[in-house]
Amino acid sequence: MKILDLDQRISIAIDVAIALTYLHLCAGTMICYDLKTTKILLTESYRAKLGTFELSGSGDMDKVIGTIGYIDPQYNRYCELTVKSDVYTFGVILLEIISSRGPQMWDQDMRDSGIFDNHLGPGIAAWALERFKAGHVSEILDDRLADHVDEEFLGDWLGLASWCTSFEVDDRPRIEEVGERLWEIWKDHRNRIGQPYEYERSWEEFVKVEGIPWGVNSRDKSSGHAEFPAEGKVTKHQYSPDVSSPQLQMTQYDASPIGSDITLSPPLSPR
Repeated sequence: MKILDLDQRISIAIDVAIALTYLHLCAGTMICYDLKTTKILLTESYRAKLGTFELSGSGDMDKVIGTIGYIDPQYNRYCELTVKSDVYTFGVILLEIISSRGPQMWDQDMRDSGIFDNHLGPGIAAWALERFKAGHVSEILDDRLADHVDEEFLGDWLGLASWCTSFEVDDRPRIEEVGERLWEIWKDHRNRIGQPYEYERSWEEFVKVEGIPWGVNSRDKSSGHAEFPAEGKVTKHQYSPDVSSPQLQMTQYDASPIGSDITLSPPLSPR
């Protein structure tokens, strides 16, 4: 079983952020509401693609659908699905990537401590938030990465994850803000270790290269200046059911998809 190194883990997070950017901004505002690491497939070069998942527009749902540990607590409470529900889940995935712990990780000692007696319930988001607030961020890190991760990088990464998993929907960033922040964390890390990125490029420029028409809504790509849908809840007419699921298209990679047996979870399974 291959253990993913830090660069590969960062690359996976960036790839998933690009995929969500496509869904939220360029595919008629579609939401991948049951996103989880077992649905992140890796190519032979360890580039990430989103595999089989459900897509939806925003709005009220008849029932909560998802996986414990990944579900937005506001969606769980009100059955109202928004693009920020995906942002919450992405924050959980950031925690999984850096810790190699599953979304539902907890043990009896943690139960007895009462740290899960909060709005997040039992799971990695509550555990990481408690460790982060207590200043024990090193306990969150996969110890196999200890020689490659500095304190500043870890603090930045966990800060972004904490932002994404904010309880209130309005306190969470938009997916394009998540991507921009993740990109800056990546570039800052490269600079600190003396391996600066070979060229300066903004997140917006990078996303354009990946095939996403930044600033152009998918319903009117010819205009060149159409606005993205507003953040948060969108109206039903903004959902485009005729947009095909872009699992193999959204990131515009030349690499061919590989089987679902090669996923993010096995190499990042709990120790």
